[in-house]
Amino acid sequence: MRKRNIVLYMCFVFLTNFTLFASFESVFLGELKGASLAGIAALFLTYQLTKLIFEIPTGYVADRFGLKKSALLGLTLILCYYAMLLLGGNARWFLVCAYVVKGVGYTLISGSIEALFVNGLDPDALTRYNGIERLVTYVSIASAAVLAGVIISRNLFRCVLVIDMITLGVTVIVTLQMREERAPDAGGRISPKKVWDFMRGSDTCLLPLGMDFATAFCFMEVEELYSKYLTELGVSTALIGVFIACQLVAAAVFGTFTYKLTEKVKPERLLAVCPFLLLALMMGVFLDGTPVWLKPILYTLSQTTFAVYAPVKYTIFQRSIVPEYRATIISVQSQCIALGGVASYLLTALLSRSMTLPHILLILGAVSGICYLLLVPRIISRAKARQFI
Repeated sequence: MRKRNIVLYMCFVFLTNFTLFASFESVFLGELKGASLAGIAALFLTYQLTKLIFEIPTGYVADRFGLKKSALLGLTLILCYYAMLLLGGNARWFLVCAYVVKGVGYTLISGSIEALFVNGLDPDALTRYNGIERLVTYVSIASAAVLAGVIISRNLFRCVLVIDMITLGVTVIVTLQMREERAPDAGGRISPKKVWDFMRGSDTCLLPLGMDFATAFCFMEVEELYSKYLTELGVSTALIGVFIACQLVAAAVFGTFTYKLTEKVKPERLLAVCPFLLLALMMGVFLDGTPVWLKPILYTLSQTTFAVYAPVKYTIFQRSIVPEYRATIISVQSQCIALGGVASYLLTALLSRSMTLPHILLILGAVSGICYLLLVPRIISRAKARQFI
């Protein structure tokens, strides 16, 4: 069963990340739906607020009533979201409703299948399989970005949405094949208070959540507006797709070997250095004096840097969680990420009338850097004390 679920989970990861629409979502909203930068930020903010509200309740539902059931319902809602974009109009209220549906669907999926997968793994294998998962993720996103860039360069946005809907249908079939081992009284053993008491007593669970918030505060917006930024610099959508693909493949290859790297370099050193290197590289992308040809290279290096240290943080976080609370706590993690996104989009909406996008992103990066300075040393010390690294 364990081997079967590993294979099916990696298929699930590939399919859920093979979204042609994701790399060019901001371009689609701007060109086909007529949304301004402030309007795009408002829709992304709606999505993040919805996730913020529903993350913990849906995680609790998954732990209480079943991980597979939660994921299947979420996939159905994401299909509805694509159908609304494909068949609906440009009215602002309708787009807001579509992003609310997307947000609820995402919260039902997030953490559920991941919890099912992690619950069947040996803790010592977490870093290795997280590296493999990132390889699958990045290869999937890269493949989707290249294909999307070619299709969108011919103005076939609706074709992209149809392909994504077909992919989601296949994902539903894969999810149905996964096996969930569940004790008869599993739902009765958890409650919101028990989960909160557990988290409050675990620094190695709480501190990485703060780091996730800081990362999302800067990099969620960078990732979602990166393609729009390059189009404003005059780069074609087809070339953007190739850039994104190369960046993700490079990050995936390095991330896969993180577990081998930790045999030669102490994990705490990777965690101490790489987050700050990541910020420095990202800020270099958006500096006015950086040549256009150098920007994708710096962005590639930033993605690679993240892939190197992320499995270390992931291992610390997952080893801190007991199986019966895993989906709920992963949902709390997703809520922290959503909260970081909400905060960054609110700030962008406020500053977009007086500042350019690159300058806004530099401000977000500076704030994230301060958070890293406060959190990273404490995460390392607590993880070493519990022998997680």
